[in-house]
Amino acid sequence: MSAAELFEDARWRETPALIELVLERFHAVHRQEFPEAQRLAEAVERQHTTHEACPIGLLDLLALIADELEHHQQKEEVVLFPLMLAGGHPMISGPIQRMLMDHHDLELQLAEMIHLTQAFQAPVDACSKWRHLYKACAKLHADLSLHMKIENELLFPRFAQERAA
Repeated sequence: MSAAELFEDARWRETPALIELVLERFHAVHRQEFPEAQRLAEAVERQHTTHEACPIGLLDLLALIADELEHHQQKEEVVLFPLMLAGGHPMISGPIQRMLMDHHDLELQLAEMIHLTQAFQAPVDACSKWRHLYKACAKLHADLSLHMKIENELLFPRFAQERAA
């Protein structure tokens, strides 16, 4: 499903359904895919460390993103989403602002991922693991970007508007 189709889908008009989408399509998938990307990054950095295009530092960046993302997702699952499912709370703006700051930090990390991978373009002499790594990173980038867009533009504004009303 494209981003445009997702944003137009009537199923996501209800907050519980949208939260379920975030949990199943993004939180669960990120938790599944990051370890494989990290494994591939470790292999590529180890095997091709002398190659001029080797993405030195990508493994560390992926580990940082995965760690911070796990903490972010736990805060959503334990604090923010239950507040939303309960219909909101007068203090909900604090957790939402924290999530938005996390999203900003993640956007900077994703820009660094693009830089390290040369926009996910493996060199012509790259091995299959290297190509697979960049394909995995491109998917992580796309998924994380869409995840943030859904939360920033569809989910969080519902509660910011309620608070302002």
